[in-house]
Amino acid sequence: MPADHSLDALWQSLRLPPGGETFDPASVQDLPAPARRYFQHTLAPGTPLARSVVLTMHGRIGLRPGGVKSPFTARQILPSVSPRPSFPAPGPAGSRAGKK
Repeated sequence: MPADHSLDALWQSLRLPPGGETFDPASVQDLPAPARRYFQHTLAPGTPLARSVVLTMHGRIGLRPGGVKSPFTARQILPSVSPRPSFPAPGPAGSRAGKK
């Protein structure tokens, strides 16, 4: 299957390098206490903040209750500067479309 260069270009454009922002403990003061403690415990003040995250998921998915489950692998980029995450679909469940 030939590579889809426009999808590759889109994918790479969403993978953002760290920006100039750094973690400031005051930025999480309005979060619920458990979330605030988590961030203050895991991030040192001044830590560069990521502007996007790449998630890789895999498993089995059934399209009908009781139906055959097919393997799937998907990657999702969640850019922090976008109002909605981008999810270029890898193709039908069980296919190899979109895999590298």
